Amino acid sequence: MKILLVEDDLQAIEHIERLISNHFSNYLIVGRARNVKEASKICNSARPDLLIMEIQLKQESSFELFEYIDASQLNVIFTSHLPEFAFKAIKFDAVDYLLKPYGLEDLKKAIKRVEERLKLMQILQNNKDLLKLDRHAIGSNKIMIYGNEKMNPISIDQIIKIKSQGAYSDIYLIGNKKITSSKHLGMYERLLEDKHFVRIHDNCLVNAEQVVSYKPGINAKVILKDETSESVSKRKKRDFLDYFRA
Repeated sequence: MKILLVEDDLQAIEHIERLISNHFSNYLIVGRARNVKEASKICNSARPDLLIMEIQLKQESSFELFEYIDASQLNVIFTSHLPEFAFKAIKFDAVDYLLKPYGLEDLKKAIKRVEERLKLMQILQNNKDLLKLDRHAIGSNKIMIYGNEKMNPISIDQIIKIKSQGAYSDIYLIGNKKITSSKHLGMYERLLEDKHFVRIHDNCLVNAEQVVSYKPGINAKVILKDETSESVSKRKKRDFLDYFRA
């Protein structure tokens, strides 16, 4: 795996390099960038598999990098002292978000997720004529989901809900079944936006066809056909209710 480090703090970049050289010696650091311009040049020349990026780079944000490069084949681990950037990082399909100061175990978990994603990408490449992920995966009301080391064709109407587990998603199916996918919830929200799915919380997407009832109030929640319940956040109540009024 080729890694690009994007960091403008000398101590922080030395910390990352030390962790990688001591514990991930089979991976190659192909560059160190202090700003978006440098990162863009290295991305285009070295083609890294993984970016470990500080979000705040003096007067600019590392999010700006994605205006200059194609990130579709990249894996990104964002780092920051500030937790408030986490949700935005997820929108950029981040593998993980490490809050500084982070240690070896945090980095190990994040890199393991990257390894799993790279494995998925290889499977898709090897089967590109047979499998399509994204909107093209939806055909005859089915979607291909990678989980448990294999591709699973799932009928969309069998999905009860999808819950976020950091960079992963737990997909709950009729019949008390569950698949853990290496794709994050935001991807499934976009993929299923025209398929009767409603975001009721930052970490939960439900199949509207599986909703039995809605309990209003401060602690609003929905009851689903599998007899489980999920909270509806204050911020998502209007969207949820508007869906059923339409």
